[in-house]
Amino acid sequence: MVTTLYDVLKILHIFQGVFWIGTDIGVAYSAWLIVKSSHLPPETRWHMGRIGSALDLVVRVDVVLIVPITFSLLYLGWGLNDTLGSFGPAISTLVWVYGITWSVVLVHSFLQTYRLPLGVRPSPSVATYLRTVRRVDTTFVLIILAGVLAYGAIVLLADDPLSASWLKWKVFLFGMGRVAVMWFRFRPATWRTTLAEVVEHGSTPDREARMFRNLLRGQILIWFVYSTVIASTAVAVIRP
Repeated sequence: MVTTLYDVLKILHIFQGVFWIGTDIGVAYSAWLIVKSSHLPPETRWHMGRIGSALDLVVRVDVVLIVPITFSLLYLGWGLNDTLGSFGPAISTLVWVYGITWSVVLVHSFLQTYRLPLGVRPSPSVATYLRTVRRVDTTFVLIILAGVLAYGAIVLLADDPLSASWLKWKVFLFGMGRVAVMWFRFRPATWRTTLAEVVEHGSTPDREARMFRNLLRGQILIWFVYSTVIASTAVAVIRP
């Protein structure tokens, strides 16, 4: 029975994991269709890519909001309030401000390119803004990831601040999933960059082959991320 804020956040937390995987499978499937549809005109494949990008935005916002919800669960029911002491409320507020503010920034930056017609590039000022958002977003994720991995190492090697073994493994598995996700940000080429070449310069056997190879490499990593999310959710539910 849902009676407290902790219960509500716990349900939302489980829903986020399910929503993440469910929506991301849609992104992966749309990417597969785009890459395998070399018979379609580049304009059609570009519009299909826009749909996948919109789905991917939803996943990115979901992942951002995982941070404040997880933090709140740690604070309300998993012992973090004892660790933070009197600084807890202020830190909780800052974490939620980050989650909500950055979700709005991600949506706004996405719309700057989503609204552009085919073949039209962003203006120099918009391009600068988008690069800045990407760099800040990557920095935020790296900081959070470092914190999660450090926290995971602490709880795996010590009894405090978390004593439940299931929670230690949940934090560790989530951190491993985020490490895999970060690999996408630093890849020199993806199927999307090759699709942009196809849209701008036309389809060739070489471009189609490169796009398929890049997609295949990404798919392997995606399934690893799915596995860590499913495993961390299962550990939290079963609590071995």
